[in-house]
Amino acid sequence: MTDSSRNSGAWSTTPHDYLATRQNSYSDERLRRSCYLTMRDGVRIAAEIFVPAEVGWETPLPTITIFTPYYRRFKLTS
Repeated sequence: MTDSSRNSGAWSTTPHDYLATRQNSYSDERLRRSCYLTMRDGVRIAAEIFVPAEVGWETPLPTITIFTPYYRRFKLTS
């Protein structure tokens, strides 16, 4: 199976077609925050947090978490 959603029998509606017809729930303006999160074992992980600007930081939202094997070389200030 290919990573492409085009010409694939795996989808009843391809991601490309779905996104082309889906209305945005929020505007494209985002608030961004860079920070470190300390885990229970003391390990710190870097996080980039984006939220829709019209919702703000205090409103609970569904979350997508993406992990990568890369690390930050420099401490960020926020």
